[in-house]
Amino acid sequence: MSLEIDKNPNARNWGYIYSYSGRCIGPDDQYDSPSIQDIAVSLGRICRYAGSCVRFFPVLLHSFVVADLVSDHTNKLYALLHDATECLVGDIPRGFKTDEISVVEDIMLKKILKSLSIASPLASQWEVVKRADNQALIGEIWSVGNVGLRAYYQGRDMAAEEIVLKYVQQYPPQECIQPDGLAVIEFVRRFREYSTGATAKSSVVSEAGGASIA
Repeated sequence: MSLEIDKNPNARNWGYIYSYSGRCIGPDDQYDSPSIQDIAVSLGRICRYAGSCVRFFPVLLHSFVVADLVSDHTNKLYALLHDATECLVGDIPRGFKTDEISVVEDIMLKKILKSLSIASPLASQWEVVKRADNQALIGEIWSVGNVGLRAYYQGRDMAAEEIVLKYVQQYPPQECIQPDGLAVIEFVRRFREYSTGATAKSSVVSEAGGASIA
C-alpha cells in the first residue's frame, strides 16, 4: 500500500458513514475510527466476491483464514485486521477498485491501527500478510468462491481449502451476521489474543501508530 495522492490527502473531504455502534467514521481527522466490535459486525455481514460465490462466505471468515496462514501473533494481528477498512468501503472486487478507493483504504487502515494502539506493519510483515491473503483467495475459489475465477487460478491449495471449509462448517451465516454471533465473538477474542501475544514478543503496540505501510 502507499499514500501518494495530491501530496496532502488529509486536506480532501472523503466523507463518512455511521458504524454499527453509531460512531461517525471516516478517513478525515474530524471523524472517528470504528471499534473492534464495529469491524467484526460489519465484516461478518459483507460477503466476498460481491456475493457471487457458491456459498455465503463473509470477509470475517476470510480474515480468520488469512490469520491461520501466518505464523506469529504479530502477523496474525495484521492478518485479522488487513480488511478492516472494508467496514467503511465494503469488499470491492479487484477489477472495480479505483486508485482513490485504495488511497482511502490506506489512510483508514493507518487510522484504525493507531486508534487500536497498534503500529503500522513493516513492509516485510505486510508482504507476509498479502501472500497469505492470496493463498486464502485460491483456497476460497476452489471451495466456496466464484467458479468463474477458477479459470484464472488453476493451481489449487488444499491446505487453504481445508481451512476455508472448516470455518464454513463451524460458523453458519447466522453466526456471522448477528452482532452476538459466534464468529463475531471469535473475531474480538482473536484480536485480544493476538494483541497480547504481539505485545509480549515485540513493540507492535505503539501510541505513535508505527511505521508506514509500504
